[in-house]
Amino acid sequence: MKKIVIILFMLISNQVFSQSIALDPNTSFFSPRGTLKLFGETAVNDDYNGNKHYERIGNWKVATDTIVWGIKNMQIGTINIELFAGISVNENNSEISIFLDNQQQDLFVSSTTTLQSFQSQGTVSFPVNQAGNHEIKIKIKTQNSNNNFGEIEKLVLTGSAINGTSTWQRRWRPAAIHGSFLSQNNINTEITVYEITVLSSELDSYQVMTTEFGYIGSPNQRNAQGLTGLNFSLWSYGANDPVPPHNELSHLIAVGGASNGFGRYGHEGTGVKPRGFDPFDNSPVYTFTVALRKEPGTIYNTYWCYYFDTVDSEWKLYGSGKKLIIMVV
Repeated sequence: MKKIVIILFMLISNQVFSQSIALDPNTSFFSPRGTLKLFGETAVNDDYNGNKHYERIGNWKVATDTIVWGIKNMQIGTINIELFAGISVNENNSEISIFLDNQQQDLFVSSTTTLQSFQSQGTVSFPVNQAGNHEIKIKIKTQNSNNNFGEIEKLVLTGSAINGTSTWQRRWRPAAIHGSFLSQNNINTEITVYEITVLSSELDSYQVMTTEFGYIGSPNQRNAQGLTGLNFSLWSYGANDPVPPHNELSHLIAVGGASNGFGRYGHEGTGVKPRGFDPFDNSPVYTFTVALRKEPGTIYNTYWCYYFDTVDSEWKLYGSGKKLIIMVV
């Protein structure tokens, strides 16, 4: 009986000190994204990832492309990060860089039979001097070709710093953020002004405000470069919809700004938008203010998009267009 008790104690003790956390593709995001993609999709019951599960990160080709994971409630101590990946034959003995926040360790990798022949590529260790939330990043340091460098299955974390920690489930690859205005009051609003501030200067993102005609606002946030671009898009029809008659298409009637022009788009759907002018080009800011004015009509509603120029401290026209009024029977 005593031996049984001792054996159980040893098993429990080993489990405690062998605690590990696996970081897989489903809790990763890419910043910069570049050519990176997720592969091996299956359906699961998980709203966090849109009911999708992925097996591996691939299409890893560009040195600047970076895979990022977040860790919550890390403790002061040591963290060991072990990479499991398949590496191209051309990249045998190439180097990757692994980061814990601003700390960097480089790791030589070994080629595998195939890109899906995942094996341990080694372990790096970091001191954790401050408790709290941290980021782990991976990117290519040296490479011999422009083909696929490899594919990543997971990272395995061990060490005293991960006691009681968990994966930081921020929005999965937050490339696009869709917002909208809602009101319980049934009133006809003539003009609306809204302001959006991007709080992170480290992550690429794309903000868009959904409207009854399409999108407004939606500049890109490009790391420390500030905001770029402005979107005023009037939809005509969806990608899977029949093409309506010409007189039912949305159309621009005015654009503002140097080199701005009458443009169109046709990826998720077909519509029109101003192209060629970026009001944020010379102002590295993280807050933008946009106004939308509406004039109801009988066949079309007319919309105006204005932006607040932070350099001149003036409101300026970005674009104006008309969209067919859809009658509800």
